[in-house]
Amino acid sequence: MTAPDRAAVWTAHREYLEAQLTSLKVAVDAAQEAMRVDGDHRPSSRGERGAVSTAGALRAGLLERAAAMESALADLARMGVGGRARVGPGALVQIDDGQRERWLAVLPGGDGRRVTVGGAVVTVVSVSAPLVCAVWGLQEGDAAELGRAGGHVEVEVVRVL
Repeated sequence: MTAPDRAAVWTAHREYLEAQLTSLKVAVDAAQEAMRVDGDHRPSSRGERGAVSTAGALRAGLLERAAAMESALADLARMGVGGRARVGPGALVQIDDGQRERWLAVLPGGDGRRVTVGGAVVTVVSVSAPLVCAVWGLQEGDAAELGRAGGHVEVEVVRVL
């Protein structure tokens, strides 16, 4: 299995986070607009108050998600693209669970989304993903046990880049 280009994986993930952040900012503005009422008019009916309250709650949630995206982008920039020797933040890892081999990128803001880079499919995950937790700190050739529905499976770290 050909190793994906680290820089291309980072770039694809950064661009995804930036696009998500842009979309969130548009949604925040739309929610803010939905909270406005005309002039000095105060919402008088329960329905109007409910609509304004709902828009406010939506805006708060969107702002929280946007802050998380901004934090992930900042963490990604600080982390750098350089290689890793062990599974941890910033690692590009090839895993074999006995049924198939796959690539994981352990990156801030990772949400299980798959990116295809140079023909290789890479799943971008966070440090809190169960599979990452099972192999945390391991290096090439090490194995760990991962609990899954129906039992446990041994997972081998084939490569860490």
